[in-house]
Amino acid sequence: RRVHGESGMKGFAKRALAVLAALFGFRVFRSILPWRKVLLKIFRFRLPNAPEEHLRSYALEKLEVQKLPPYGDGLENFDPDWRKHMLRNREAQEMMSELRDCLGLRVPLTAHQCIEAVRRVILVRNSDLPRHTNKYWTRAQCESVAKSLCNACGYNPPNDDDWCPPQEHFACYPYPTLTADFMTCAMVFIKQVMILCGLQSQEFECEQGRVHYYDSDPFGTMENIPVIMIHGMYTTAISLGLVAELLSFSRRVIVVDLFDFDFGFSVSRGGQAVANDHANMVELVCTHLGFRHVDVLGHSYGGHVVTQTAKRIPHLIRRVVLLCPAGQGMNRLFYGITVPVPSGRRARQIFEAARDTLRWCARWTIAPFLLAPNSLNILLGCGEFGSHMSGAFGAIERPCLLLWGTNDKILPPRRQNGCEMLGLDSFFAKGQGHEAWWIRDAEHWLNLDSVLPVCELIEKYLTGKSYSPTTAKKLFLFLFHWTRRDVFPM
Repeated sequence: RRVHGESGMKGFAKRALAVLAALFGFRVFRSILPWRKVLLKIFRFRLPNAPEEHLRSYALEKLEVQKLPPYGDGLENFDPDWRKHMLRNREAQEMMSELRDCLGLRVPLTAHQCIEAVRRVILVRNSDLPRHTNKYWTRAQCESVAKSLCNACGYNPPNDDDWCPPQEHFACYPYPTLTADFMTCAMVFIKQVMILCGLQSQEFECEQGRVHYYDSDPFGTMENIPVIMIHGMYTTAISLGLVAELLSFSRRVIVVDLFDFDFGFSVSRGGQAVANDHANMVELVCTHLGFRHVDVLGHSYGGHVVTQTAKRIPHLIRRVVLLCPAGQGMNRLFYGITVPVPSGRRARQIFEAARDTLRWCARWTIAPFLLAPNSLNILLGCGEFGSHMSGAFGAIERPCLLLWGTNDKILPPRRQNGCEMLGLDSFFAKGQGHEAWWIRDAEHWLNLDSVLPVCELIEKYLTGKSYSPTTAKKLFLFLFHWTRRDVFPM
């Protein structure tokens, strides 16, 4: 047989040689990797944080609750109304959608599935209760809550004789060695690129640890009030590099690396920083640089951090900018680490047969982002992170700009009832200069896929002037013209 115009044996020999060459190159690459630290130190590059490999003690305690009996002796003074036990500020239809996501399903739920999904949500809201007492929910109580929710939705779930077993598996995989080595080298390289683009790498030591940040104007020649940016989960300060570069023509921009993030450059003293420690970092930077007033910007998890910062040090904060802020409580981010439990013997047999393959895929694809120990350690130690975002909105007394992508799939914007679902009704009622905009077709990473409209809206909100970049910055406008999207008010 002929392969691509060549004889079968000749084509096979070429492919065999290509495979052998690839394997040899891979072995050589792996043999060089142990020397990467020496090579980087020779060139005076600081290595980023190594990825965490284990869950911290408090995270293990929260996850150990899954091994306890799924049902207890019953809650005292039990009220079957679903609003008393489900996630706050959810409409009935939206909550039913949350239940489907909780089981990893996209089909109407059966009666058994509704009961199990309700149990999981109640467990998320009351994870400490089963560890301290036996007086927690029974199956009958979960069934009553499920019926209350189904009645509110006008949904009659079909009865299914097949049992939906109570289980919820949280998987946690360390970074594969090759991925970790690649990310380490990539972060060192991207850091040098950011420095070449004018965002200088700076750091200082304080009582809490070593704080690293990028500064567009280290000598403080800009007159406008500086803006401090906080990045989101699963990333570092480099994720806000484009936004910082495009805003730096008119003001000083500081992009902070949060404590103890995988592949970041900021390290706390204890090495186990969580949200409360991150919320203090803006004040640490302000104290170090001598700022009296700053604007703050937070993306995703960084949005939660800056809202907590605005509550703690309102005298330092002039204006707040939130990009797809996290903090709405349980969302699809957490469902990504929940093993689906399909109903039906045949479906479950297929799932059991594919479980090892799914775990392998998770380890090599999802693991570096959703299932890494560092991410779970921070999320499970966030304290107020589980609260609804409206509580954080209501606590911000400073003018705030909210930008959200309509196609956000990680923290999907809930638009069923307009602004009320986002907790913005009280915002606009205060009349303190709050603004909220949708960016059409933008994803969660709108700081990358919609950087031009984001920077235009931010610049106009912070300075009251239209975006007018310098000649040097016009090159960025040309390169990222494809990120321009329509915007419309909420």
